[in-house]
Amino acid sequence: CTLVLRTDRPRAGSSGGAMTDSEDDDAAAAAAAERMLASDPIPVVALAELARCRGLGSDAVRARAWPALLALGVDRPANGDDVYERRASSLSQKDANQVTLDVNRSHWIRGDPALSPLSPVSQTTNPSGPARAKLARLIQGVVGSHAGRSHYYQGLHDVAAILQTALAPTTDLTGAAIERLTLGHLRDCVQGGLGAVMDTLRLLPHLIAVADPELHAALFPPSNRSSFGAAKPPTAMGNDAKPPPAMRNDAGSGDTAEGDSFVVLGVADLSDMEHIVGCHFAVSWLLTWFSHGLDDYATAARLFDLFLASDPLMPLYVGAAAVVKDRDELLGMARGSNLGSNSESNRLDERAPIIEGLLHMRLQRLPALTGAGVPRSDSVVNPMDVEVATAGGDDDDDETERGETGAGGRRRGGGGRRTRGEGE
Repeated sequence: CTLVLRTDRPRAGSSGGAMTDSEDDDAAAAAAAERMLASDPIPVVALAELARCRGLGSDAVRARAWPALLALGVDRPANGDDVYERRASSLSQKDANQVTLDVNRSHWIRGDPALSPLSPVSQTTNPSGPARAKLARLIQGVVGSHAGRSHYYQGLHDVAAILQTALAPTTDLTGAAIERLTLGHLRDCVQGGLGAVMDTLRLLPHLIAVADPELHAALFPPSNRSSFGAAKPPTAMGNDAKPPPAMRNDAGSGDTAEGDSFVVLGVADLSDMEHIVGCHFAVSWLLTWFSHGLDDYATAARLFDLFLASDPLMPLYVGAAAVVKDRDELLGMARGSNLGSNSESNRLDERAPIIEGLLHMRLQRLPALTGAGVPRSDSVVNPMDVEVATAGGDDDDDETERGETGAGGRRRGGGGRRTRGEGE
């Protein structure tokens, strides 16, 4: 499949005010989902395709669609939230305390009486409100229900908070949804260690190599480069071009000889990149489905539409797409060309530790996905529209949705925008 990262652009509305195509898209997607949810039986395959490619449009729809995508109540009636709350005491006191601390720090909790649904929320605003207390009990009950099989990890509370935000106002299935994810999509994360997660992240360099061999070569040292990146050589310059400082002569000489070409050197050619090679920067992608690094609820909800309807590896593909989207900044950083002239040394090898640290920070933040670290006008407002382009589609509109509109596709997930509070 092909993953496409798109930018949301405003357009003029008939009322004279600014609006986005995403608003129309959300309404159309929500209407389509409503028709599917009204069917008996629900066409789950079609609903999943809609969730992946267009989103579900609103939380009112998600409250019914997400349980259907998770097959809650299919094999047996789904447990209500009260069942998991009663099981909260089965979790060890140490883990229970950690759950409570993490939930109280979450910037996603909504439903506390003193706050409007879309108010900025931080640990300084009513951290012990009823919505937080209930979510903590639900997580404790879910994990405690599978002692020895499921272990709490920091980040599960962020996933659970997004589920609660969409489901809690109209259903009591938040606990059942959390449980289904810990037994399915997130089962590698709850094993009681990061071994399985790190094994999965070993696939990331290969994905980047397939999508952008040049970027892959700039980020990973030769000893750890994927064979998938060998099809295309690094950027080369002919003998008429002036080589930048971070270049080497193929002949091994510092002088330009007739017929020589130059290959761009990056920090990965001069350092073992130990902080990049292990892909530790991407751990939270899988643990939190990007929700820990996002401030915008609409974006997080749209991503959850995609992930709940997809293979458990989809967050890895989304992260790889966001890395490739940020290629220009990452390439410039890896080659030392955008660090300015204030450094004590202009030698790339001497600046390698600094550059590697900056790369690690940028890869953690994923500006193309979260909007962090770049001007708002250049960021991806609905970062993912990541879409899955598959062969054999017979609907013309679907073909447009799957990527033929290029970077101009526009869409935003349901719900309003939420921004982290000052204290978070």
